[in-house]
Formats: sequence, C-alpha cells, structure tokens
Amino acid sequence: MKNKSQIKMDFTRAYQEADQVERIADKLIRLANKKMEQSMMHLSSAWTGTNSRYFLDKESQLKEDMIKTARRLNHVAEDIRGIARRVYDAEMRAYEIASHRNTSSSSNGGSF
Repeated sequence: MKNKSQIKMDFTRAYQEADQVERIADKLIRLANKKMEQSMMHLSSAWTGTNSRYFLDKESQLKEDMIKTARRLNHVAEDIRGIARRVYDAEMRAYEIASHRNTSSSSNGGSF
C-alpha cells in the first residue's frame, strides 16, 4: 500500500502532466493562429491562380484542425486532473481506513 507522500507525489505528477498537455495545446494554438496565418498571407500575395486557392483552402482546413486538436488536448488535461483528484481522494480514504484498522488492531493486541 502507498504511504501519504507517495499518494501526494502521484497526484502532483498527474497535475504536472496535465500542465504539460496544456502547454502543448497552447503552442499548437499559437502556431496555428500566428505562423499559419503568416504563411497564408505570404503565399496569397506571392501565388495566384486556381492551385493557390486550393492550397490556401487546404492550409485553412489544417489550421482549423490544429485548433480543434488543441481544444481536445485541453479537454484531456481537464480529464487527467479530474481522474487524478478522484484517485487521490480514493487512495487517501483507503490509507486512512487502513491506518485506522492498524491502530485498532494494535490496541487490541492484534487478536480478534
């Protein structure tokens, strides 16, 4: 069975992982909004015609997909935090029950 510090460390690690997922999502959004937009502007000014329009449409769709993926990553981070909280609470309850049980059996001399 885990001790309190192990339970807390696991909880902290899960939150750190969720933070990392959110940072990745933020980078993806910045990339989509800034770099993709710049690319589309430069391309549209330098390349004209039917093929350029097709390419810009595809690039625009890619930008939207990147933003959707980033939103999904944010939901994953929220889920990680929610699950971590529930696991933490359950493990702490189990720890308290086991501690109480061990205290009770020690005071009874270990016999039933």
